[in-house]
Amino acid sequence: NTINKNAKEPETKTIIPLTNEYIMSLENYLNNENSKIRLLGIKDVIDRFKEDESRKNNPSLTALLNKALQDESPTIRFLALTGLQLGYCNGNDETIAILKDIQTTNKDIIGEDSILASEILLKMSASEAKKVVK
Repeated sequence: NTINKNAKEPETKTIIPLTNEYIMSLENYLNNENSKIRLLGIKDVIDRFKEDESRKNNPSLTALLNKALQDESPTIRFLALTGLQLGYCNGNDETIAILKDIQTTNKDIIGEDSILASEILLKMSASEAKKVVK
């Protein structure tokens, strides 16, 4: 019997529980005046979405994502938009309204937010159409 030395043990993923205290802590990060602290907050929000597929529609995380989508910092908005674009989170009706606002107001200089928002809205409407067909 030869033992495969390269065989890896199955990885166990640690999933951080979404306690009220933890959600409030994330919200405090996103409310901080320092954009670097807010950046840490949105990175953590995206990580919580990514670590568990069942969190894609989590109302608490979605509310925090929506907050980040409206941040004055282009970097924070971009991270929130990217989380949606990559399908880590689904968003809700408020997310759609915020995306439509981003699409029309074009807050950033080069228009990337607007393009990304348009792309996400298109993807969201396509997935809605799939639900209706089923």
